[in-house]
Amino acid sequence: MAAYQVETQLMGIVQEHYARADEEGRTLLHAAFQSPARLEVAKGELRVTIAAQSSPHRTAALAALCKQLDALAVPFPGTHLRLRLAIQAPEPVIS
Repeated sequence: MAAYQVETQLMGIVQEHYARADEEGRTLLHAAFQSPARLEVAKGELRVTIAAQSSPHRTAALAALCKQLDALAVPFPGTHLRLRLAIQAPEPVIS
């Protein structure tokens, strides 16, 4: 139940940045939760960089979500490390 409540709160934030949040918001969040990510511990921080998503507008929405969550300056549970969230910049398309 707690996980559903957190997901619902994240949906509220995503709605500000994703036009199709009502129809696809939970799918977007689930994709982010299952995405590969790079973890780094540096200078008192745990940096989580999530892979770019399947489309630019999904990546932009998650980047905005990460920025808002990052501003909360939350410690990673059970540690003194500040949790830093980001989305990996998409690879440029070479034609």
